[in-house]
Amino acid sequence: MGEEGRGLQGIMRNFNKMRLMQAAMCEVLARQCYEEALDWARLKRLSDKALVEQQAIRHKLVEMLTRCNSVRALLISVAQAW
Repeated sequence: MGEEGRGLQGIMRNFNKMRLMQAAMCEVLARQCYEEALDWARLKRLSDKALVEQQAIRHKLVEMLTRCNSVRALLISVAQAW
């Protein structure tokens, strides 16, 4: 347990750990979504060209990957500060 009168602090510390773990799981899922989208865009063909060769699609995929990388960097920074 802990010291009397310090229960709320212990619970809040636990919530912070849980938030960090939830954020890490979300980052993994987002990266898996990116991988699925990339694989699909490589397979899907439009006018004898892979969809991934379209500039607009590439831009969206790069944006997805950039967001995944920025979230991962933030998670690493928070975990190290903790």
